[in-house]
Amino acid sequence: MIASVYFCCEMFEGKDFTMRQLQMSPRARSNIRSNKQFQKPSQHVITQPVVTHPVITQPNEKCKSVPQTTYQGLSNLIDVNGSGELPTQGDVSIANTLTPINSDFPSIKAICTITSNYPSILPPFCTLETTLVEGGKLIAMGTPPSLAIVGGTGEYSNVSGMITTNQTFTRGVDGSISFGALIEYCILGKERQTLNNE
Repeated sequence: MIASVYFCCEMFEGKDFTMRQLQMSPRARSNIRSNKQFQKPSQHVITQPVVTHPVITQPNEKCKSVPQTTYQGLSNLIDVNGSGELPTQGDVSIANTLTPINSDFPSIKAICTITSNYPSILPPFCTLETTLVEGGKLIAMGTPPSLAIVGGTGEYSNVSGMITTNQTFTRGVDGSISFGALIEYCILGKERQTLNNE
């Protein structure tokens, strides 16, 4: 009886409910007042843990990542609109091979289109094809710093994830570019469990 009355009081917190309205006996009211376990508990803020991507949402999902790496290589900036000034809206930058220093993989092909009238301030829209050391390819699209991995080839055909670039992008007068990126991805499907045998 006491526990159920306490539950009622908690439900109607802030409303004008009295002991008489709840029709409790004097003995029950006395027990509630004297027993601390039925006093209103203190409020606690439960802080949820920070979840970093990629998040494993399926029991048969295999998630991997390529640590933050600096990629570099040559690119060609094409004056698509014929303005004679580079870069301007509509121009395209094409890079055939961007790789880490002293390594051939992962290897990135990139096509980036300048979509803003202020290319020095706002980043372009890019499509990246990343070839991993295992031979599979990841396709990513988006505007840096966050590009969504939307698919892949072979055993990576059911992949999802993200490529996150940092703020270290540089471009040399010779067309060379350099930037840092973190690659995170998950492969879903029972048939992908062969990856666990790495």
